[in-house]
Amino acid sequence: MRISTILPSLVSAVVLVTTGVHTQAIPPASAPTFEPLFIGTFDVGDVETIQGPFGTRMHVAIPGGNLTDSAGKLVATALPSADNGLVGSNGRFYPDMVVPLRWEMDGKMAYMSIAGNGILGVTDLSYAHVETDSPTYKGLNDRFLVVNITFRGGVGVDPVWTIFGAL
Repeated sequence: MRISTILPSLVSAVVLVTTGVHTQAIPPASAPTFEPLFIGTFDVGDVETIQGPFGTRMHVAIPGGNLTDSAGKLVATALPSADNGLVGSNGRFYPDMVVPLRWEMDGKMAYMSIAGNGILGVTDLSYAHVETDSPTYKGLNDRFLVVNITFRGGVGVDPVWTIFGAL
């Protein structure tokens, strides 16, 4: 059989499949629901920058910080780390950081990676992934987490981070 005899039928089938199958609107999924898990503060140290092809790369020292529960009880201490984000040529800030944590309850460590976008020195919204072997907090390994970091006093001044977990 020659391709010239099969080709018109194949084209007709593709057109039918791509145009006529989904004639009804597909409703969107429900918006996810989150619960606040922790709130905390962190210190901001020296800032170093490099001009690159995509904007300004930033290396922001984070000497430490803390996380508390909703009652204000210390849950974890953030150990020294850094944010190696980018201020894009579009003016948006894209944080990219790893925060080592030490849980107060059992002294175990956690690795929390954070990446997102926002407005430098104002607020940014990020996805976070936690890895820990803490018996108390190992459930965070499988949770979808969102971090809102808000600077209450401008760039590098009085930052507060709130960590939310998807229900």
